[in-house]
Amino acid sequence: MKLFANNVSLRVFVKEGEDKAKIIETLKSLVSLDLTREKLKIKQDTSGCLKLSPITICTIELIKRRHVHMFLESLFSKFTSEQIQKLFDQAESRLDDQCFFFIRLDKERLMGDEYWITDGGDCFHIRISIAAFPAHKERAISVVREMLEFYNTR
Repeated sequence: MKLFANNVSLRVFVKEGEDKAKIIETLKSLVSLDLTREKLKIKQDTSGCLKLSPITICTIELIKRRHVHMFLESLFSKFTSEQIQKLFDQAESRLDDQCFFFIRLDKERLMGDEYWITDGGDCFHIRISIAAFPAHKERAISVVREMLEFYNTR
């Protein structure tokens, strides 16, 4: 199995008044791994200031190669070919100089079990550390496109 990514971070913000339990369950289903058996934890931090309502930030970090591969395979299998093509076409703009590839999934749609890529707003954030050697943006773009083609044909 080819190594496309070193690790993956998944994050979602839970605002006051939102159904935190449902959002966490959606985050768990997005990972598509048994968190207890795989010894993965959801980290929860609270952020906010005196003038704003507190926000809970829920994060899952996938660092084991097996977890990363299983997650990517599951994630990309949920996208339509048009969405994969969108990621392919936007590979350069979704990649930063540190070789992190970013995908945002619409929160409301995902909670309804629909995987929909969005460019902003209320969403689940996915940050994929691309395994590019040497670690340059140009090389990472080619690895991202290779990864998308690989998972799109499975």
